Amino acid sequence: MSLWVATFLEHWKRRQISLNHSWDLTGLEEEEDHPRPKYETVLLQKRQMMRNKEKKNDKKKKRKIEPVQREEDVAAGKDRWRQRLLSAMNTGTSTGVEKLTWRDRLPGYLINISSILFMFGLTFSAVFGVIVYRIVVSALMAMSPDPEIKSNVRVTVTATAVIINLVVILILDEIYGAVAVWLTELEIPRTESSFEQHLILKVFLLKFMNAYAPIFYVAFFKGRFAGRPGDYVYVFNDYRMEECAPGGCLIELCIQLSIIMVGKQLIQNNVFEIGIPKLKKLIRAWKDKGISLEEREEQRARPPQQWNLDYTLVPFEGLTPEYMEM
Repeated sequence: MSLWVATFLEHWKRRQISLNHSWDLTGLEEEEDHPRPKYETVLLQKRQMMRNKEKKNDKKKKRKIEPVQREEDVAAGKDRWRQRLLSAMNTGTSTGVEKLTWRDRLPGYLINISSILFMFGLTFSAVFGVIVYRIVVSALMAMSPDPEIKSNVRVTVTATAVIINLVVILILDEIYGAVAVWLTELEIPRTESSFEQHLILKVFLLKFMNAYAPIFYVAFFKGRFAGRPGDYVYVFNDYRMEECAPGGCLIELCIQLSIIMVGKQLIQNNVFEIGIPKLKKLIRAWKDKGISLEEREEQRARPPQQWNLDYTLVPFEGLTPEYMEM
């Protein structure tokens, strides 16, 4: 894996440099990366607020200066003196706001930190809920009079718990992806590249914690909090904390890894990346069938333009899903 990653990165750098040269982008500077519309909108609002504040301050200064000015000014030089004073006041203030500062982004940063901590707690709560499910179901199956059920308690509980974990992981993955986009918008990144960088960091952090929290629990923590004979740890004062099998948790870990990894690849990479885009394309084609015959004949008579061909394609959602898949 390490050799493949190193080889891929070197070939990708070579490909990137060749594309920059062929597209005449070798002299592209960072300043040439255009700001995002959201950033420009917030910056424009800040400039407007600064202008409104300066106008209010100018009016207050005029009200304070006018009584003194009436007493000192003579009739001949009244207008000239007022113009000089107003011009001096205007030159002393600057209305241009070049960029947003950290103070403008501080509310977004605070919401980001609190939301990420909350989602960490949500992930741990989901893992704890599956632990409680395993403990309760194991106790109920152990009390069953059927010997077949008693003999297959561990395998049955492990398999069903892993499937529940997989469903929870898939649901939280979609929720975390949407929340990460919203949190990145609150940070108001200046350029599209900085937006992608912040988004990739949040999505990777949240989805990594979501996918590997149950696996890390089985691999490193399960059975370490069960207590000892005579002083066992109980959940809800009724059920003993779960333990590993006499041979260890390796078999359970293998089952969990195989079901979660294979399930995520099959469902996310096949259903979400292939099935949903095809379904959206079928819906668009079905909507196009409602067009009248005259409009269809007009469209066939005209040569198809690029925007007509792009209409049936899936909208570009950035490079974050590709990075996460790798």
